[in-house]
Parts: sequence; structure tokens; C-alpha cells
Amino acid sequence: MMKAHILCYLVNIFILTSGVTNHNYYWRDYWGRITPDAISFDGIYIAQAPEHGLLPGSLDTERNEITTEVFGRKIILRRGIKVLCDQNIESFHWDKISTNQLVKEYLEDAVVGGIESDSLLYIGRIFHEGVFKIGKVFPPSSPFSGFRGWYNFNDTQYKTDDFEILKYKSLPSPSKCQ
Repeated sequence: MMKAHILCYLVNIFILTSGVTNHNYYWRDYWGRITPDAISFDGIYIAQAPEHGLLPGSLDTERNEITTEVFGRKIILRRGIKVLCDQNIESFHWDKISTNQLVKEYLEDAVVGGIESDSLLYIGRIFHEGVFKIGKVFPPSSPFSGFRGWYNFNDTQYKTDDFEILKYKSLPSPSKCQ
């Protein structure tokens, strides 16, 4: 009986300490070729590149560039691109959310996609102008809020408070020991 309690305790310690970095995803350098572990949703790869921080966006594999938004404008980046990767796409899911629902606890298993203006950026997605677009989501602690994307027709910022955010499935909850 004592061994069962010790084992249960050790399993709980492992699960709780594993929660500090509760993911297996990583960012791989992109050199014009998609690797089998690259994450794609509806044919769109999630990427990031350095520009006034590290910005997430939609990867165009034919042009070897990502599209994202910075300082209220659509931008195209071609250098320093990294692609979101994992061995298991089932580890991810999209949650529909509104900006007023973003709280610190909710973001604990959201996928971090970069940094801008001293704020972590999370991966967001919208269906806009007939296509899915990957953009950035600022946390509630930021002076900015909501999803930031772009308009195709005039290259200006598109902002919305209703969007999807990429989440990473959590590890199981600690077991209850008797």
C-alpha cells in the first residue's frame, strides 16, 4: 500500500513539473523545403520571422515568405523564417474565443508564436477575405488587444476581437490517490 502511495506521489510530481514546459512543439529553420514534422492547418503552415520582434504569420511555400502585420501594416518577410513543428498534429486544436475571454490562465496552453513590444504573441487564425490567415494575438497584459492581421486590398491592419487561438493539448491532470 505504501509503495502505491509513493508511486502515485511520484507520478503527480512528474506531471506537475512537466507542466512548466507542457509541450513538444518547436520552431525549425525554413530553407525552402517543408519537413514532415511541419504543422499545417487547411494547407497553411504557421511560421515566424524576425521583424521588430519575432512575428508569427502565414507561410507561402511557393514564394518562401510569410505574411504578417506590424505597426498597422501588412508585411512580407523572407529572412530568418522558422516553421512550427511537432511529431503529432493531434496535439493542437483551435479554440474560438473573444478578446474579453483572454485571461492569463486560459493562455497557459496557448501556442506562443513570438514577441513584439515586450509582449508575448500567441498564434491566432481567422477566415478573412476568403482565406484562412495566421496572425498574432496579444495577451491581456499588453496595451494592444485581440487578433491582428491584414487586409489584402490595401495592406492595412485588420483587427478583430473574435478569432481562433491555437492551443496545445495539456498533459493529463494529476491522478487522485486514495
